[in-house]
Amino acid sequence: MNTSVITTIQGFLTKTFYVKPHRVKPYTRIYEDLDLNQMEFLEMVMIVENEYQVQLADGELGKCKKINDLATMIERALGRV
Repeated sequence: MNTSVITTIQGFLTKTFYVKPHRVKPYTRIYEDLDLNQMEFLEMVMIVENEYQVQLADGELGKCKKINDLATMIERALGRV
């Protein structure tokens, strides 16, 4: 796993939703552990898509339960996985 994707997500969550950086780990649950709602999650996805210049499949986003799931989708879109 490329940690730069996790770091990008962590930075976004810290700046936008004031989540403490130590709370954002690969296996952190997006909704339960970070208490994000669907709209906040989609905002995070849009920012990360813009950062990496990728388009994630809307149908796949429903499978993102953990930070690692989102990072893996991004890496797959970048051709790293």
